[in-house]
Amino acid sequence: MANPNNNKKVSRKELLNEPDEFIHFSKKALDFIVRRKVPVLSAVVGFFAILAAVALIRSTIEKSETASFEMLNQAAQKYQEALSENDEQKAYLAAKEHFEAVIEKYPGKGGGKLAKLAYADLRAKAGEIDGAIALYQTAIKDFADRPDIRAMALNGLAYAFEAKKDYKAAATHFERLTKDPGYPMEDEALFNAGRMWAAAGDAQKSAAFFKRLKEEQKDSPYARLTE
Repeated sequence: MANPNNNKKVSRKELLNEPDEFIHFSKKALDFIVRRKVPVLSAVVGFFAILAAVALIRSTIEKSETASFEMLNQAAQKYQEALSENDEQKAYLAAKEHFEAVIEKYPGKGGGKLAKLAYADLRAKAGEIDGAIALYQTAIKDFADRPDIRAMALNGLAYAFEAKKDYKAAATHFERLTKDPGYPMEDEALFNAGRMWAAAGDAQKSAAFFKRLKEEQKDSPYARLTE
């Protein structure tokens, strides 16, 4: 929510490092999540980010990049139109093939990479956990040079493992988030790591994370939940 090379002159590294507007977009997207406490598994956040990305970077990157975002925008619109009937499952089925088409046609372009993350959210919400996990894992690699977006994918992956009841894997990935410079909510990551280690049956690790939470983030509402 990997890292293939582009098929033209612009290298993967150059693409991920340009333009500055893309950096600005990714920070805005993560700030949106933090300010509103929106769960990463919410597909709506992904679509807000997609629409923002289209407006911010389409004028500065190569033609195939622009095409990838236009195709992704169309997939997002398909979902939003179907969602107007307040049936998430119906909306997912209406948009599914469109997201898959973006990913298949532009796997190494910006639109294709963001499509993997957005589609991972959709698949997780639809209960297709294994498919979501695979997409989140790919997105983590795709955005290796973008810590903020990578952290969004890592957080989604951790929740997906929790949904699968693989609590040890969930705990391990939430623990990674506590050390991830791209994730601003360390208190939440500490709480989730402690919560999942408890679910995995490791009381010692769980207690250690809750202790860190209370000592390092004592003013956090998550710290009060451990009392």
